[in-house]
Amino acid sequence: MQGTPTNIDDIQLNFSADNLFLLNFILAFLMYGIALNLTWDDFRRLFEYPRKAIAGVLSQWVVMPLMTYVLILVLRPAPGIALGMFLLGACPGGNMSNYLSSIARGNVALSVTLTAASTVLCVVMTPLNFAFYGNLYEPTRQLMADISIEPWDMFGSVVTILGVPLALGMLTVQFLP
Repeated sequence: MQGTPTNIDDIQLNFSADNLFLLNFILAFLMYGIALNLTWDDFRRLFEYPRKAIAGVLSQWVVMPLMTYVLILVLRPAPGIALGMFLLGACPGGNMSNYLSSIARGNVALSVTLTAASTVLCVVMTPLNFAFYGNLYEPTRQLMADISIEPWDMFGSVVTILGVPLALGMLTVQFLP
C-alpha cells in the first residue's frame, strides 16, 4: 500500500463543511426535542440547590483532564494519540448526554445546565487544559507549537447547537402548548 501513512501523526483528516453543518443541525434538532420537556422551574431548582451542578462542572474541568493525564502517563501512547486524548479530556460532554439523560428519565435540567455551563466555560477551559497538559507531557510538548483553537468559532457552535434550540424549545412549550 504505497502512499498510505504508517504513522498516526501523518494521517490527514478532511472535514466537509456540508457534513459539519448536517451534524450540527442534527445535534440542534435533538436539543430542541429535549427542550420541549423542560420548564423554567427545572433550572430554578438547580440554582436553589447548586451543589450537583458545581460538582459536575468541577468534575468536567478538573477531574476529567487530570484523569486523562494520569492515564496517558500509565499507557504512554504515541504523541499524536496522547494529544487526542488530552483534547477529549479537555472538551465538554456535549448534547448526547442530554439526550441519554432524557431517555433514561434522569435529571435532564441538571444535564442541560451542566452541558450549558461546561460548554460556555469550554471557550476558556478547553484551550487552557489542552495547552497545560499538552505542554506538561514531554512527548507532546513539541507538537503543541503547531496547534491553535479559535474561541469565537467554538462559541458560535455552542450557541447554534445548544442555546438557540434550548430557547426555541422552551418558548414553543410556553407559547404553543
